Amino acid sequence: VNTAHLRDKTLTHWVAMNQIAQLQLTRQWPATGKTRGTEEMGGHEWHWQAVVTETPDERVRQVQINVFRERDDESPISQLVSFLAQPK
Repeated sequence: VNTAHLRDKTLTHWVAMNQIAQLQLTRQWPATGKTRGTEEMGGHEWHWQAVVTETPDERVRQVQINVFRERDDESPISQLVSFLAQPK
């Protein structure tokens, strides 16, 4: 494993964590489906995709954030899964 790969893994993990934090802070109930966006981190523009799915508990949604170097990449550099409870 080289230094550039570790740097990219760290930066893309932070991008994914930022997306989860954003969802938690807005206190919005995310719709199921996919959304995409970009975020600047470490002098590079990273491409993220959020995949929101239902869970067996109707008051909880699963959110998977995939972060890519390029928008059309097939394999994410980082992937983070979180669960969000429905706001009261």
